[in-house]
Amino acid sequence: PTLSRLIPIDALSAFDRLLEARPDGALHDLAWRLTGGAGGASAAPTWAVRARIEQVTSAAAGAIPGVRGLDLDLAADQGGGHLSLSGAGVTIGLPRLLREPLHLGRLAGDLNWRLEPDGRVHIDVPELVANHAGVATRTALALCLPPGGGSPFLDLRGHFGEGDVTKARGLIPTGILKPNLVDWLDRAVIAGRVPSGAVLFRGRLEDFPFREHEGRLEVLFDVRDGTLDYLPQWPRLTGVDGQLLFLNERMEIVAERAGILGSAVTGATAHVDDLFNTKTLELSAAAEGPLADGLRVLREGPLGKDLGRIPDAFDVAGGMRLSLDLSVPLAPGLPLGLEGKVTWPAGARIALKGTPVELRDTAGSLTFGPHSLAAEDIEARLWGEPVRVEIATVGTDPDERRTRVLVRSATPVQTLASRLPSPLWSQLQGTAAWSLAVNRRNADVGRDALPMGFE
Repeated sequence: PTLSRLIPIDALSAFDRLLEARPDGALHDLAWRLTGGAGGASAAPTWAVRARIEQVTSAAAGAIPGVRGLDLDLAADQGGGHLSLSGAGVTIGLPRLLREPLHLGRLAGDLNWRLEPDGRVHIDVPELVANHAGVATRTALALCLPPGGGSPFLDLRGHFGEGDVTKARGLIPTGILKPNLVDWLDRAVIAGRVPSGAVLFRGRLEDFPFREHEGRLEVLFDVRDGTLDYLPQWPRLTGVDGQLLFLNERMEIVAERAGILGSAVTGATAHVDDLFNTKTLELSAAAEGPLADGLRVLREGPLGKDLGRIPDAFDVAGGMRLSLDLSVPLAPGLPLGLEGKVTWPAGARIALKGTPVELRDTAGSLTFGPHSLAAEDIEARLWGEPVRVEIATVGTDPDERRTRVLVRSATPVQTLASRLPSPLWSQLQGTAAWSLAVNRRNADVGRDALPMGFE
């Protein structure tokens, strides 16, 4: 016999919402008792029921999850009851919250409930163990259902670990997050382990996400060996060790250790201020490594379409420090916000490939935005003499935007003659003060021969 055939659910008003779910299962060891009041018609009857129900199935119906493969041991009477849950290979469907059913290798726990004289229902779960391919969890919760259909109050605490983010995409709560944020999470979170974490929820369900601090949601977990592809066409963050925090409506990521290209990230943070009204992801990072990585960031980031092959024209050596502040749009119509800076200490070398031009003992910094470069304090030595370099992007029209490089120095004529042989030098002597300005239209970066203007 099956549960739906033996128990007349349609006669029990307390289970009206279960009708749409069409629960079913194999019923065993059913025992029930119904006793009339001994004190006459005014005395309330009592009842009790015990049963084991195997391979319970139900369809998802509203807030009721769909279930398949769950075994239940039930003991209940008019004052409350106890339910033991167990199963291997259990499937739970939460279509209002998750985009795909949960497939659990193991589910085990106990649920107790009691009815108060004022109509409140208290539900207590001392421990619920659920093992998913992406994470293993242990949860305890207490739920109070007020009379008259008011908002339930939930007090939940849990721990989880043994997580693999590549297997946990089905756990993203797509039903409450903005689609653009879900798309970013799907694309950006490439790899990582979650050795441990904890979750706390305390408050009325209707008050969530607790923007006025009516309750608290806190999810905190460690990440190890993570890979984050935070922005298309930008170098990924790899080897990420850090923590991720969800606090009410806010998400924050703190990376204690990571790598970008061949550089070591010395600190990185990212945050979303409102997960349920998402506009941007704010990311800040600092790194130290080879100066060549700075060229790669310029070439492979948003500036690549403006700079084209220009970074490939240089050969560099030495170290650098990189800082990035990004505002990644997660809503349609918002622009990318970018402030970046590459700083290199004295001793760096920058050479123009195929020419005798080589700047040594270079020191300074270069700032950049989505479409611009700027540098005012680059100092170096060219052929033993001091030289200053200035770089600026001018213009706002994308078709007419230009990058201008200005170089100033004073070089002995004898040095110029040895480095740049020409009959002209025989007519000169002493030291030549000179300046060179190069103007390049950014729109021309895709051409085989880049037209440049010299001053």
